[in-house]
Amino acid sequence: MCPSGVLNLQGLGLSLWGTSPSWAGANDRVRSAVVGIRSQGFGRHIRSYPFLPNVEVAAICDVDENLFPERLKWFEQNKKPAPKTYVDIRKLLEDKSIDAIRANDPSIVRGNVEDGHHGCSLIHLANASYRLGRSLNFDPATQRVVNDDEANRLLTREYRKPFVVPQQV
Repeated sequence: MCPSGVLNLQGLGLSLWGTSPSWAGANDRVRSAVVGIRSQGFGRHIRSYPFLPNVEVAAICDVDENLFPERLKWFEQNKKPAPKTYVDIRKLLEDKSIDAIRANDPSIVRGNVEDGHHGCSLIHLANASYRLGRSLNFDPATQRVVNDDEANRLLTREYRKPFVVPQQV
């Protein structure tokens, strides 16, 4: 942890002191799984995730095992590592080498809400840093940018009635 316990954003180059990339697998790659490999699962996820930097589709899961040969052929044609195949999602959930699962089933969510908050906060802070054209020092304990009212104003907005977000949550 840095002495100040502060997140420093250098333009869009982000660094979070005092944390580790626990999401990262071997060689800093995110090993993902796609559940449901028909239309959206194939068209949006299987065909795009392997081309993202540091992302590997390590597993695919579907109750229709007849889809596997065609999907595995796609990986081979695109010179991507062949993923493991699962028919039973419970077996996929037992695979501890998987870092992320893409599925339209909220009952299998593995991450906690705090991890989601931290991920979204980094995105908001990067946008604020980019818009302001300068580095930001963010204090995670107070959830505020240190000594920068202009940046702090970008962390929230006016909500239209009847929607209200309390100042202190």
